[in-house]
Amino acid sequence: MLVARDTLSSGDYALAASMLRRLIDLAPTNPQLTAVLPTLRKMYAAALYAQRNSNAQNLQQCRAQLTTLLREDPTALLDGSLYENGLRRLFDEVREELRGELAQITTQRVVERRRAEEERTARRALALRLLTSETVVQTSAPRVLTLLPFGVGQFVNGNPSAGWALLATEGTLALASLATASAYAALQAERDNLVVQGSARGNAIEATYYTATITGGVLLVSAVVGGLQAYLAWRPERTVTRPRALPEGLQGVQISVAPWASDHAAGAVLGGRF
Repeated sequence: MLVARDTLSSGDYALAASMLRRLIDLAPTNPQLTAVLPTLRKMYAAALYAQRNSNAQNLQQCRAQLTTLLREDPTALLDGSLYENGLRRLFDEVREELRGELAQITTQRVVERRRAEEERTARRALALRLLTSETVVQTSAPRVLTLLPFGVGQFVNGNPSAGWALLATEGTLALASLATASAYAALQAERDNLVVQGSARGNAIEATYYTATITGGVLLVSAVVGGLQAYLAWRPERTVTRPRALPEGLQGVQISVAPWASDHAAGAVLGGRF
C-alpha cells in the first residue's frame, strides 16, 4: 500500500490506479488489506479522478468508489490537505445523494453495536453465573472414612471449618496426652518408691498421671463424638460450589492485532475482549 501511495504522490496516476485496484480486489481474502480498505478506496478514487479527462469512465469509476466508501463507512471524510478540491466536491455530491441511505445505514449499525454490546454483557454475566454455580457431585470417599479422628470425617463431608477445628483440638490433646504419658512412664519407678508417696514430689507425679489420663480420655471422647457426627451426616450425594468449565467463547481474554492505516500513516492496533 505504501508503494502505491508513493506512486500516487509522484503523479503516475495510471500505475497507482492499477496497483490500488489489485489491492482492493485482494482485500476480501486478506485481513491486513481489509483493515486499510477505506484508505485504499480514497487513494484509488483520487487516482481515477486525476485521469478523468483522459477517459470518461474514470470519473464514473471514481464516483462508484466514493459511493462504496460511504456505504461501508458513512462517517468517512476526505482530508483537504491530501485530496484536491474537485474530488472533495464530488465526494460531497455523492454524500448528499446518499443522505437518506446513509442515515439508515448509520441507524442500523448503531442498533447492531448496541445489540452486540448487550450480547457481550449477557455473555459476561453468564460466565460469572457459571463460575459460581452449584453442581451435585457424587462423593468419592467411602463412608467408613468418616469414623477416623482428627476431623477426617468432617473433611470428607465437605465441612472444612469443623474439620480444622477438630484437627487442632484433637491434635493438641494428643500431644498433651503423649507428653504427660511419656513423663509419667519415666517417673513410674520413682512413684512406686514408698519413700516419696504422700510427699510433694509424689503428688506431682500423681498429677502427671491424672493429666495423661484426662487428656487421653477427652481425646477419645472427642474422636468418638466427631466420628459419630460425621458418620451420621454422610450423604452419598452432596451439593458443592465448584467452578464449571466455561463454554467456548466465554473462556478467558481474547487478544487481537490488526493493521491500521489513515491518509497520513500506517501502523497496527492491539485489541482485547473478555
